[in-house]
Amino acid sequence: MNVNRRKTPKLSTHSTWLKSLSGGALLALAGTPALAAQLEEVIVTAQKRAQSLQDVPVAVTAIDGEKIGDLGIKRLDDLTMYTPTVMVTEGTGEDQIFIRGVGSGVNKGFEQSVGMFIDGLYYGRGRSSKAGFLDLERVEILKGPQGILFGKNTIAGAMNITTRNPGLEAEGFVNATYEIETNEKTVEAAYGGPLSDTFGARLAVRASELDGWIDNTFTGDEMQEQEDLVARLSTVWNPTDTLEVIGKLTYSDLQIGEKPAELVRCSPTLAQTVAGVDDCRFNGKTTIFSEDSDGGPGSEDFEAFSAGVTVNWDVGEHQITSITGYTDHDDDFYLDVDYTHLDTLGSNRDEKYENFSQELRLTSPLGQTFDYIAGVYYEDNKLEVWNNFNLSDAGISRTTFTTQEGESFAAFGQVTWNISDLLRLTVGGRYSKDEKSVDMEQYFSALKTTDRLPIPSLGALGNAFVINDERTDNDFSPAVILEWTPTIDHLVYAKYSQGFKAGGFDLGLATGDLDQLQFEPEEVDALELGSKSQLLDGAMTLNVSIFRNEYSDLQVSTFDGVANFNVGNAAESVSQGVDVEIVWALTDELTSSLAFSYLDATYDSFPGAQCNFQQTQATPTGQLCVNDLSGEDLQFAPEYSGHFNLTWEKPISSDYLLTLATDVVFSDEFFVANDLDPTLLQDSFYKFDLRAALENLSAGWEIALVGRNLNDETTFHWGNDVPLSPGSFFRHNDIGRTVAIQGRLYF
Repeated sequence: MNVNRRKTPKLSTHSTWLKSLSGGALLALAGTPALAAQLEEVIVTAQKRAQSLQDVPVAVTAIDGEKIGDLGIKRLDDLTMYTPTVMVTEGTGEDQIFIRGVGSGVNKGFEQSVGMFIDGLYYGRGRSSKAGFLDLERVEILKGPQGILFGKNTIAGAMNITTRNPGLEAEGFVNATYEIETNEKTVEAAYGGPLSDTFGARLAVRASELDGWIDNTFTGDEMQEQEDLVARLSTVWNPTDTLEVIGKLTYSDLQIGEKPAELVRCSPTLAQTVAGVDDCRFNGKTTIFSEDSDGGPGSEDFEAFSAGVTVNWDVGEHQITSITGYTDHDDDFYLDVDYTHLDTLGSNRDEKYENFSQELRLTSPLGQTFDYIAGVYYEDNKLEVWNNFNLSDAGISRTTFTTQEGESFAAFGQVTWNISDLLRLTVGGRYSKDEKSVDMEQYFSALKTTDRLPIPSLGALGNAFVINDERTDNDFSPAVILEWTPTIDHLVYAKYSQGFKAGGFDLGLATGDLDQLQFEPEEVDALELGSKSQLLDGAMTLNVSIFRNEYSDLQVSTFDGVANFNVGNAAESVSQGVDVEIVWALTDELTSSLAFSYLDATYDSFPGAQCNFQQTQATPTGQLCVNDLSGEDLQFAPEYSGHFNLTWEKPISSDYLLTLATDVVFSDEFFVANDLDPTLLQDSFYKFDLRAALENLSAGWEIALVGRNLNDETTFHWGNDVPLSPGSFFRHNDIGRTVAIQGRLYF
């Protein structure tokens, strides 16, 4: 049987390895008594090869799938809170991914500045981050531009997610989790192995539901009710010793019954309509939405499907890799955007997206004078968006139909010259061509219908129009890396690279003005100096990276304080700082880790920024408000952030293993809106987690108690002005304290 023969051996669910997370990086220490504590080698594919994390000249954090399961993490936004300077947030109708203060704002026309890749398939839309995590091997988070090997707009970083394949032996597990605070129930199961000498399969399924954690003071109900179903079928076929074919089919269905937001400040007019002054003060516990015919204060049904085939063909010492993929999703979304119990403003949206991609790659063997990787990439995609912005008091809806089609082509390659045993030089580049076309129609209709009304304009709320346009962007992004290995345990590297993110169309445009429809490409010049070291005879790793990324024409989206987002290009910005990751096996039973980031991310030049409410109020009547954000912070850019982990694994008999693990996440203050309104500043915070588990190694079961955010810290991840209510603000809050019971059976 030769199923999955190229796969690096993984930790099993019943392993006696000591597990730890370094900013998410799993490094292990043998639980069997040894002469000295040792950390296990971590294997990543950050350079499209299986390599040790300590040998890769890239700032990358690797998060093991077992750790993800231990913490009960089911989505990307839950995971990234354990990785400094990485944030995934749900904005108003669009999800966002930021690394080191750089990401894409709220607009359907934006592709993410942080590319997400699952088993080699590219997921570029904001809503793609909702895809559920299931049966993962590992997650690699690459910081900084990754334009050569990952490409496709990875100007701020990339998330390289690898799911589990069937192994050489039949094995599986069943996990059940019950969370007390939200009444969340989750069941996850997987089973797979060889079905013949050349073919293996693995099936994984997870289902969960929760009641919510926000009290609706108007209806008395709990909000943020969710139901989630994810399933994946994985196959591996080895018809010969030189050919491997991996297939993946994944289905996701996420339903959210009520999407809460809290009023944190009310204008005098709005305050008169809100029952109780506490409803205008953020507390992370209550909100004042009403029920209505569109599914409550907010609802969403996200359904996604993906199919991918990876072929690895060994030709002599070289390998040819083909990755063929298809992904689609359908997102039905409703939000009561007046954020009160009034039926004043609402938004119905339906987003449909499909993407076909094909990558071909040639990889040389390692250890030659010259190592190289070369390839080509093609993608074809289509996005359809329908939106009704409902003004109930006027009995009118602003109806918009949008279709955007895109086609991308890229050729890429890099060559490493092994100058000596100590010195290596890598030179590479990627040529990209992106073509996009858009058709948009907007008109006014009877409330919550598509029945046209003969209204040409509603002033600040937009105009009726029909427009179409197209654009083409071309780019060549180079990179140069110099590596020095003074000893077998130390790597020092310097990297210069350029990154590129294609321009596009403002799919939230309300005016119909062609001069405002397009936004231009975004570019970056990036410099990184790093070192990776193994110390104390293998008991400690110390990884440090110093970076400076200079962005030009940064793509931004800013709420205008009325009803629309203004989309355009900021002049320049700089993201610079230091990342440090330390893992230390203190003994053969105790491991600690620390991931810490210092970040200085500012607009270097942004003289024409959108004014926030306080600036508008301070501007004398008759004068134009001017906001110059030059020298000010980027959004989602805390000056410092980090994660500390301490894990103790103690064999208490030949059969039983006791595990105690604590995680502390901390962050400095940061803005969530890029107009830097002080009302939308998240204060500095820390959150404390604890997990206690008892495992029977011979019987194959484990029971655990998991507490997250045990100090019940109140935080929020998004917020903005309330439409048509100047001086009023809302926030989307994070979940508070949770305590869960986990049971695991593996076989």
